[in-house]
Amino acid sequence: MGPRVFVVEDDQQIIELYRVILKMYGYEFAGFALDGKEAVQVFEAMNPRPDIIIMDQRLPLMNGVEATKEIMRMDPGAKVLFVSADNRSRESALSSGAMGFITKPFQMKDFMTHLDDLSGKSAPR
Repeated sequence: MGPRVFVVEDDQQIIELYRVILKMYGYEFAGFALDGKEAVQVFEAMNPRPDIIIMDQRLPLMNGVEATKEIMRMDPGAKVLFVSADNRSRESALSSGAMGFITKPFQMKDFMTHLDDLSGKSAPR
């Protein structure tokens, strides 16, 4: 299987869409969290850790930037890709340790380019 991806998103339909897209492009869906607090707890318990985390900003209980900060404290090498409709959070997301930021809605090619770059994978599109 390909690189493992953990999805943090509060919309179940979007999670399912990620699951399909990831599988289609040779990535492994490593799990999901529906809010920022759960993301931190699930990440802490994951073994092995995911190769990439897809993080939304607008989340219940703890937003994506705060969750990313907590995850980066646990694992400074974690690779977080923000995918959010909240473009105002771009700067704070990147300064919290995220390695990329994509604004929803996004082009599939842009999304896969970011994932491939983070994973070191070169997938045919």
